[in-house]
Amino acid sequence: MHSTGRGQYQVWVTGVLFLHRITDNKFSPTANRISNMLKSLCGKAAMNHLMLCTTMWDQVSEQLGNDRLAELCEMTGAWKDMVDMGASTAVISSVKPNAKKEAENIVEELITNARPVQLAIQDEMLNQGKSVAETAAGMVLTEHLREVQEEAERNMLEMQMRLRKENVAKGEEAKEALLAQEREVERLKRMTEEQTRVAQANIMRLQQEREKAERETKELQERMRKENAAYVARLQEEMRAQEREAEERMRQAEEQARAQQADAERLLQEREEADRKMKELEESMRAESQANAAKVAAAVAEYQREIDELKRQNETLSDPHHGLINT
Repeated sequence: MHSTGRGQYQVWVTGVLFLHRITDNKFSPTANRISNMLKSLCGKAAMNHLMLCTTMWDQVSEQLGNDRLAELCEMTGAWKDMVDMGASTAVISSVKPNAKKEAENIVEELITNARPVQLAIQDEMLNQGKSVAETAAGMVLTEHLREVQEEAERNMLEMQMRLRKENVAKGEEAKEALLAQEREVERLKRMTEEQTRVAQANIMRLQQEREKAERETKELQERMRKENAAYVARLQEEMRAQEREAEERMRQAEEQARAQQADAERLLQEREEADRKMKELEESMRAESQANAAKVAAAVAEYQREIDELKRQNETLSDPHHGLINT
């Protein structure tokens, strides 16, 4: 825990672990996005606290594993930039008890050798006053969501155009396409629910960090109380042994006690300010999550209205008497 000197405390981290299966032949687009988000999350200053770990080495040959690890760290590899900025690599096998021991060694190395550091996202949110969406990591996630939405809209438009062309001669195929469209809408709905769950998990994590900060503050206050009590007792003992210095020592003890009490009151005020800012942050994240959910719900409703319209057109075209002229 680190005091900012402005009425609040910040929780710094010692290290960040990122796990990647060595059995994966290539970095998928999703994994590449995760890599970009990891760089934005840590920032250049904290990159030497990042440990890139590969797992499942027992499922590939040593030569193949080494080739794939080299691929990740070479000029075109997804880890090249992070390694150049100070990130390190490690190997975790899947064979017990080796895997557990290797993982413990990695964590011990981070705790022993690395100094606590402030991640880029912490600096952006706490020092620069940015929301989660305004941070570099948040913008990477927002860009990914925008691409997903645009891709879904493009697919929807292409499907609608194709359905309009094929609906005249292929009514049954149009029905199948409508069913596929409904499944796509359902997939988008599930994805939105998953993103909402992730946001809720982030809120819970922030709440846990706040509770940890409160516990540490209480421990600090208790330690200060004990130290103050021991100091007063030592002064009393010295008063009995050195009568002539009793008055001066008592004055010093009183001054220090007042300073410690002022420090305790300042720490209490800083904790209350940190609690208030944490609540404001939680409320902001909750409002953003609700707004995003409302937008997606509106989009789903619009998609449903288009589906209903296509169904109605299809039923009209499927009517055997449609278009006949009475003579």
